[in-house]
Amino acid sequence: MFFSGDPTTRKRVDLGGRSSKERDRQKLLEQTRLERNRRLYLRRQNHAAIKIQKCFRGKKAMEIEHSKVREQFFATYGRHIQNVNRQCFGPQSAFFRQLFFFFNARNVSDISVLVETCRLMKHFVQESGDVVGLFAGIDYSSKRALVDFRVKKFAFTCIQAVHQNRKELKDQLFVTPEESNTPPTLLLEAVVLLIDSRLPWTCKVVSYLLERNVFTLLRELIVTGKESMEIHSSYGRISSLERVLTLIIPHIGQKPCICPNIDP
Repeated sequence: MFFSGDPTTRKRVDLGGRSSKERDRQKLLEQTRLERNRRLYLRRQNHAAIKIQKCFRGKKAMEIEHSKVREQFFATYGRHIQNVNRQCFGPQSAFFRQLFFFFNARNVSDISVLVETCRLMKHFVQESGDVVGLFAGIDYSSKRALVDFRVKKFAFTCIQAVHQNRKELKDQLFVTPEESNTPPTLLLEAVVLLIDSRLPWTCKVVSYLLERNVFTLLRELIVTGKESMEIHSSYGRISSLERVLTLIIPHIGQKPCICPNIDP
């Protein structure tokens, strides 16, 4: 065949290395991938928004329930728990169940109730000399699980309350019980009373405290209150904070104690 002089009859060569069909296929795959990623991103965003909304609604609902139970508690026991007697500490009473449900360590009214509860406990124990009987009644063995749980929760709540308000209470953290009945002293002395080594639940309570990093809380209390130690130093006397530490430390790695061996 001879060349006719018409350039359009020459064979065209695609220097791109791929046919147009191949390019169209790659473009379609890329668009599909981008669209799939976009849908995945939107799905995740929607899922995250639903989860946030659910958590927010749950928190608001819980706050409403806390407020309801708090008002029921005050209606029954009084805003200064003036209607509380020693039976309220027993296993049949709803006093501690309601208090632990709504208690907020940053709420002034809740702190006041907890401090007055500690004051009443100290008074009732001084009258009868029987801590176990105050919480369990006449038969501790049949109500052991409930009583132990309440005592554990009570002890931890007292320490947590002092810790959460440590900056406001820093000048009172090393006050001895002989010097004053300040809120931190009453709260920590309640813990001292509850973890006395002669009580049947002591190891369980201390284990509960250790599992909740009580040494970290106590260490931060010491660091916060160390500046006021010289102000309140009393030779021959031990602060309530030191008394708590003195009772907890012997449980670490000692037999027959069942407490976990945690390095303080």
